[in-house]
Amino acid sequence: MASAFTLWLQVVEETVADDDMIMLKGCKSTRAVTVLLRGANDYMLDEMDRSLHDAFCIVKRVLESGTVVPGTAGWFLAAPAELFAVSCSVWGAPSVWSDYSMRHVVA
Repeated sequence: MASAFTLWLQVVEETVADDDMIMLKGCKSTRAVTVLLRGANDYMLDEMDRSLHDAFCIVKRVLESGTVVPGTAGWFLAAPAELFAVSCSVWGAPSVWSDYSMRHVVA
């Protein structure tokens, strides 16, 4: 049983906000991580939990497959740059407006 307690270098009790937590530091196994979520209410915590779960699932799928497939939001990033490129070839008021409004997308 004593060998079970040699899996970490330090056991400390720390205060996080108003809560006392026991922290295990210097763990030999780096495959485990604790994510501490704090929020104003249960609704915010539930949303953070779902968002983290989604992010972890995405990372897991990428690591398993070794590929990344762009999602449907990818065109939101590509379309303004393409429109800006086309507007640069047109002279006149629409071109001036495009240059002014799309400057932040390309820069």
